[in-house]
Amino acid sequence: MSGWLILLAGAGGALGALVRYAANHAAARRGKRSVCATMAVNAAGSFAIGLLCGWQLPAFHPEWYALAGTGLLGGMTTYSSLNVQKALLMEERNRKLLAFFLLVTYPVSLALTGIGYWAGIWLGSS
Repeated sequence: MSGWLILLAGAGGALGALVRYAANHAAARRGKRSVCATMAVNAAGSFAIGLLCGWQLPAFHPEWYALAGTGLLGGMTTYSSLNVQKALLMEERNRKLLAFFLLVTYPVSLALTGIGYWAGIWLGSS
């Protein structure tokens, strides 16, 4: 990987982290738990990464994929934030919210990645 692609991925990652932080901050201001923001950014990011891959951005435009896919969306939808929130919900013994969080996050994100992928293929063939 060239130094240029690494810089693009890093810049995108910084932007993605800011988006995730802003979503958590907005949820807190509205009295919502941060898990709501995490579910929202993971769902949006899953759709977007599927779209970029279906559109074949990694193959034809690696610089844009480094910035938008690896960087922005990777920084926005971190697995570590998801795991910290799961651990906090377990620590709080909030089983209902933990179950909801797990049962919604994984299948919805997977489904949205697939939908985004097929939308990207459709857009690429237009």
